[in-house]
Amino acid sequence: MTAATSVSKRLYEFSPFMVQLQDCSFVRETFTSISNNNCPRLQQYSRDVYVGLVVICAGGMLSVVASAGDDGSGRGSHTHL
Repeated sequence: MTAATSVSKRLYEFSPFMVQLQDCSFVRETFTSISNNNCPRLQQYSRDVYVGLVVICAGGMLSVVASAGDDGSGRGSHTHL
């Protein structure tokens, strides 16, 4: 009986914290606080990295399209029958 009372008391004390964990508000608040206090330029750097990755992916896609469009009938291509 004492164990059940102890467990219910702990659940009552920690339930607000558990609810915050359930809806991720605690995690969001923690990372926002870390970002604002310790890494003020993190958002700018992550934006720059994102733009760089988009440019690299676009270049790769253009390369694939260009190689697919190349049918081998260019100036240096000779077919011998």
